[in-house]
Amino acid sequence: MRRLLSWLARGGGWWAAGLAAALLIYAAAIRPWHLRWGATDEEVRERLPGDMLIPRPDLRATRAITIHAPASAVWPWLVQMGQARGGSLCITGLERLLGCDPRHPLPVAVLDPGRVLVLGNPAGMHPVRFSGGYFAASSAFVLREVDAQTSRLIVRFRADWSPTLLSLLAARGILEPANFLMVRKMLLGIRRRAEQTGA
Repeated sequence: MRRLLSWLARGGGWWAAGLAAALLIYAAAIRPWHLRWGATDEEVRERLPGDMLIPRPDLRATRAITIHAPASAVWPWLVQMGQARGGSLCITGLERLLGCDPRHPLPVAVLDPGRVLVLGNPAGMHPVRFSGGYFAASSAFVLREVDAQTSRLIVRFRADWSPTLLSLLAARGILEPANFLMVRKMLLGIRRRAEQTGA
């Protein structure tokens, strides 16, 4: 206690106040924005294929992007996700931290060629257990045709984890922002490649 009081007296209180302010800004403004980056209100609310894999998620994020290319030009890039191809759900520096290896295929739970690809645990309600806890997730990719030369790609990420403080801190502090960075990079990569090849 004396060390804490001494630290606060030496200016540590300013650091604590700054951290608290940053966390408040993140929770009030940044987090709501990145959990629905690019998505419309309707896309956020609607039920999408794959939602049933994680029926009661601790985290639900819906991101989307408009691509100026026909859906037929987008789908090939979507189904060959991976580094140096359509884009990966991993980015350099985060693969090992999150246990994500783009060289290994993820299980396909739902496939509707040209329209829907859902990656996740097919068992859905039986999370994979590790380190005395569990984590289960699904990623749904829904491709829709807006018109002959425009398409919309929606990504829904749902996750469930052990109800512990450590799991909550890891999910909120690492998983959520990392998932946003990975999905955004992938969507922008798919859009760039599809618009180049489908124009």
